[in-house]
Amino acid sequence: MNVSFSWHVGNLVVQPNVGDHENVVSCVHFTLIGTDGTFGSSIYGSVYLDAPDGDFTPYASLTEAEAVSWVEAALGPDTINDLKAIVTQRIAEIAAAPAPVAALPWGSA
Repeated sequence: MNVSFSWHVGNLVVQPNVGDHENVVSCVHFTLIGTDGTFGSSIYGSVYLDAPDGDFTPYASLTEAEAVSWVEAALGPDTINDLKAIVTQRIAEIAAAPAPVAALPWGSA
């Protein structure tokens, strides 16, 4: 099964002051989304980040790509592969037995 994956950052938890920096991201809430073109699934999680120790990007200048890079670094390749395997398995289960869509019991409007 060929599954395409993408990341979505839903929320950032920000500490007002850390050392000399303001609005420092301390936690990233993410969703890993997978699709095979027909069916899809996702998994949600969060990672806590250490205080910055070098390069610092002001909060207003952050990009989702940068936040995703923090998520990937915090999780590591083994955990990322595990999460992708879970999403892939869920998609396979959905594809094997898609849930039928039933008519509403009270009729349509």
